[in-house]
Amino acid sequence: LTSVTMSQFPALMDDRTKTRYTLTAGQPFLVGRTEESQLKVTDVACSRRQFVLQCESNQWHLVPLSTTSPTFVNGVQIEGKTLLA
Repeated sequence: LTSVTMSQFPALMDDRTKTRYTLTAGQPFLVGRTEESQLKVTDVACSRRQFVLQCESNQWHLVPLSTTSPTFVNGVQIEGKTLLA
């Protein structure tokens, strides 16, 4: 996934399928294998609820949810709520 950050229109882009997912403040964006995920992942190495993106005070944060499958951003493991630049 690639973060496509435009000041008014933050989004994620799936590099493989070229699908764009718009992020909306006030609406958490769940990534994982569960059907309730906004971005469904089929890789079994990913947890049903891997992580959530949420906006607080106009800043987007990544919150890892899985206790068994680590979440990485640019090769660095994320262990707690992390501000996305």
